[in-house]
Amino acid sequence: FVVPCSIAGVRFDESLCDSGSSVNLMSRAIAERLRVADINPPGFTLTFANSSTTTPYGTIPNLSVQVGNCLVPTDFQVVEMSKDSDVPLILGRPFLATVGAVVDLPNKRVSFSFIDEKVFYQAIPTTGTTKLASCVSIVKRERLGVCPQKEPCNMRVKEVLDGDSRVSIKEVSEKEKVERNIKSKRVKGDPHITLLPQRRVGDTIEYDVKCRGTSKP
Repeated sequence: FVVPCSIAGVRFDESLCDSGSSVNLMSRAIAERLRVADINPPGFTLTFANSSTTTPYGTIPNLSVQVGNCLVPTDFQVVEMSKDSDVPLILGRPFLATVGAVVDLPNKRVSFSFIDEKVFYQAIPTTGTTKLASCVSIVKRERLGVCPQKEPCNMRVKEVLDGDSRVSIKEVSEKEKVERNIKSKRVKGDPHITLLPQRRVGDTIEYDVKCRGTSKP
């Protein structure tokens, strides 16, 4: 959907409303044309729908966007765009939530319930502009948590399993060597005991005990 709006007296007849964008977007050329002085450093990276990423030029907070007779304070992310871009402004989900956007899909139109619910904006036809819009749908990149470093022994074992030929077997800890040697000496199979009678002394019989298996009594 496209809507007409004005910023600082400059009119934009086709500002794109993109519900797939988590931020409001403005080209750097438009920001310079509006002579916006209050541009803050960017605080995050933008990830586009085609998996490419970019760092915004800056953030414009609380810029008044006039829709009809209403002024809507809007935060914009300023990015570099082609000078031939047909979409200098993209109004994302933050703006749509502020104006109370109601999308009427069967009739292909949208209204802003917090401004004038009786005014409808029609969907744009399927043109090159639409294709461009689908390529610049933006989401914020989540901050990645720092995982605690694993013990060196575990890291070396993982590298060996992954096929890292640079890791020597000598780097395996002494504890693992001992455990491996013990396992190699054990006889596989179920444990069992054999009693071999040797001699009888009075009422007592002496036996020779032989054990086989992975454990002993």
